[in-house]
Amino acid sequence: IMERYSAEVPIGVRRSQNAAAKERICRAAARLLQDNMTVFLDASNTGEYILPYLERYSGLTVVTNNPDVPTMLSGTDITVYSTGGKYLHHSNAYVGEYARNTLRGINADLLFFSVRGLSLDGKLTTSSTEEDVHNVMIENAAKTCLLVDSTKIGKTFPFTVCRLQDIDVVVTDK
Repeated sequence: IMERYSAEVPIGVRRSQNAAAKERICRAAARLLQDNMTVFLDASNTGEYILPYLERYSGLTVVTNNPDVPTMLSGTDITVYSTGGKYLHHSNAYVGEYARNTLRGINADLLFFSVRGLSLDGKLTTSSTEEDVHNVMIENAAKTCLLVDSTKIGKTFPFTVCRLQDIDVVVTDK
């Protein structure tokens, strides 16, 4: 059965949900980082938990559609690019053609991203059309890393981002 709750869950609520699991997931995922990488980071609140680990590496460049990340990384030596684009209030994300065009011109070493659900048949799904930005990030990243807490496993939302076999690394708490 498709999940009925939608992207209207306030971003502040989603940021605090499963915080301990998200922190553990991102601590483990950060081991994929190396100095001088270009990293895509999607607008998921899970992805925000990796930010403290980025400071351990030199020469990093982060490209994101999360409008809060540039401020969160201010005061660090990390170079940050924001896609801009249509702003989705409920997701705190830049999406749309402008964001996609920005991403199309960038090649990343690594993508960290999350989705709302990982179905039992291996579909990565979301509740809005944010997948349009994910698809370009996935296409232009040399390595992809899905950050997914166990509460999302077995859930399906209306929009498919990609399939599990399209992803290089999955980091979860279970």
